[in-house]
Amino acid sequence: ANYDKKTKDTTDDTEKKLEAIRKKNLDLQRKFEDAKLELETNEFEKRKQKAQLNYSRQIEDLKRQLQVEKDLTVEGKNSINGIIAALEQQQTAELSKIEQERQLEILNQQKAGLQLRLESAKKGSEQEYQLRLELLEKERQIELAQNKAKPKDERQDESGINAKFDTKKT
Repeated sequence: ANYDKKTKDTTDDTEKKLEAIRKKNLDLQRKFEDAKLELETNEFEKRKQKAQLNYSRQIEDLKRQLQVEKDLTVEGKNSINGIIAALEQQQTAELSKIEQERQLEILNQQKAGLQLRLESAKKGSEQEYQLRLELLEKERQIELAQNKAKPKDERQDESGINAKFDTKKT
């Protein structure tokens, strides 16, 4: 019986040491990921990576908790799985929002470029006419993108937005 107790103590010590090593390595890995993230210069890409790291770390920790904690009840396990599913949905929504903001920024930059070209175009020329049409199209795309970013109950009907810009073209 004394031999079994020593073996169990040694096994417990080994498991504790392995867990401490795992935590230390995980901490170092996360610090490395954070340092790499700080080097990113594109603001949208940085926000996207930060969100991905944030959610994946939380999910990873919860999955680890499911594996390690043997005394969890069925309700506890179901709760953790529910949290994981909710975090995955939140991540998808946040990444989608960041992408919509990025697309809107691109459209606004294109619009600004068109406005500059329009200012330099000769009044009454075909070039001015074409640039005005392109500018209207960009404004339509921007309004549609802004509308899409709104909560569903606050959105305008897209056909109404399109109709408004179709009348401006004539």
